[in-house]
Amino acid sequence: MRLIQQFQSIDITAIDRYVEEKEQENLFLDFKTAKGGSLRSEDDKKNLSKALSGFANSAGGIIIWGVLAKKNDNNIDCATKCEPIQNISQFYSRLNELTGEFVQPLVEKVEHKILILDHAQDTGFAVSLIPESLSPPHMAVIDGRYYKRSGASFYPMEHFDLEDMFGRRRKANLSLAHKVMKSSGDASKINIQIIIQIINTGKGVAEHVLLELKPMLPYSIYVQGFGSYNHGLKRLLRPQNNNGEIHFAATDGIVIHPNYELDVTPITLTLSSIEDKIYPIKINYKLYTAGTIEKTGVYEISEEILRDEINKLLH
Repeated sequence: MRLIQQFQSIDITAIDRYVEEKEQENLFLDFKTAKGGSLRSEDDKKNLSKALSGFANSAGGIIIWGVLAKKNDNNIDCATKCEPIQNISQFYSRLNELTGEFVQPLVEKVEHKILILDHAQDTGFAVSLIPESLSPPHMAVIDGRYYKRSGASFYPMEHFDLEDMFGRRRKANLSLAHKVMKSSGDASKINIQIIIQIINTGKGVAEHVLLELKPMLPYSIYVQGFGSYNHGLKRLLRPQNNNGEIHFAATDGIVIHPNYELDVTPITLTLSSIEDKIYPIKINYKLYTAGTIEKTGVYEISEEILRDEINKLLH
């Protein structure tokens, strides 16, 4: 399960299960208690600052606040007891306030959420998602040190770690996007192309990109691409038993630079009038770069968004 999906799935039931099953802390999961909602305790501030630095400098991770962790027989910290945080609403506000102050430089796309156990008493838990940074290293402001995650712990980085990280090649960050354009065809119809794109919001160049697409009915990839069977990436011919997936690959040295959008292939839509029924677009996809899965999931364009974009295009 990806970190963002795990973060979204954590609720009070999940926390109770972690404690009941004595869930172990690991490379991506940490349990912490807190001494009240003000987040002014030196221990609480150090825990937040170290986690922001350590998870961002590693592969990212999740903190669940309000759970006590103790070592088991294997000397690994595991969830042992729920200790709900008093004034949880204030704690959540302080998390958002201090996230930008307790680490340098700022870690992008950190998210927090609260799970309220008792509204009247304002008690509950907080969950923090700290993604892997695209531009490490990040320093814990609380003590001026750089941390990494190893196993179930954060440890101060050695000089050689920092040298390696400062010299590390910047990473690409790929995702799907789209744009809507008019296309030629029967003049009595409204002919639309939904252009599927790859965008790079990272700071590194994406090389050896491979994209697998499988649109759900009633949509399909327009086989002729942008004309004469040309697509933004080379379409790979696959056996007929590939479950309808269309594969595209960056060949001939094609790369995707930072802040660049690459048009890959169109999906066509023909309407008799703007009042015609428009079905939402759903595309199963896998996006690889340099042999590693960058993103996977379902790319969706709702009927409302699609209709609004077509209206703007026509007026």
